[in-house]
Amino acid sequence: MSRTQATRHRGRAGLAAALAGPLPGMLGAYLIDTPFVDLQDEIQLDAGHRVLQLGCGRAGLLRALDGRVRFRCPPVGVDESQARLRAAARSAGDDVISLAAATTTRLPFAEERFDLVLAAHCFRQLEDDMLFRVLLECRRVLKPGGVLLAWEFAPLSSRLLNRFHAWLLRRRGTPVRLRGFGMLAPYALYAGFKHVNRLQFRTPFLFPPIPRVAVALQKAAAGEE
Repeated sequence: MSRTQATRHRGRAGLAAALAGPLPGMLGAYLIDTPFVDLQDEIQLDAGHRVLQLGCGRAGLLRALDGRVRFRCPPVGVDESQARLRAAARSAGDDVISLAAATTTRLPFAEERFDLVLAAHCFRQLEDDMLFRVLLECRRVLKPGGVLLAWEFAPLSSRLLNRFHAWLLRRRGTPVRLRGFGMLAPYALYAGFKHVNRLQFRTPFLFPPIPRVAVALQKAAAGEE
């Protein structure tokens, strides 16, 4: 990804990000990424797991999740924006999380390092080929049996509402791609994930009032290939 593409991908906030921007990071996590409160039960997340978040922004989601699970190894957040990483570093306590500047298609980590990769609202600005490359990179850094958990704004059966939601979410002319489970699942399978499941969280997303799709993409466990 070129520097121009990186800026276009992460640096121009749509309505949802713009409205969430003034909120403290953890409050924003509760409003925009609300179902994270179910993750411990949903995917049996525990303190021994190593966690990575793509496009972490100010890292409110990671801090809120760590506050519930108390990971033994600090969870890691990556983002392409140095400004957002500086803001995250200022608001994070010492040793609570680790932060790194990186693109989602070239993560600076060894293979099979993480048990869980989180991609919260990361996919809608990605073209199809870029989405596939991100999925490949996530699979590379996941341990055998590890999970990529992603959620994103989803399409409806109404074309009119889809156009309206895309208009709300776009970033200064950058197209928004609203993909449902039926569109995401083939990319995950082509990228080599063994199990592809749609999640229905008990706790609904609170803000903004646009439907989401959540998927759990699991890498094959040892001996399962």
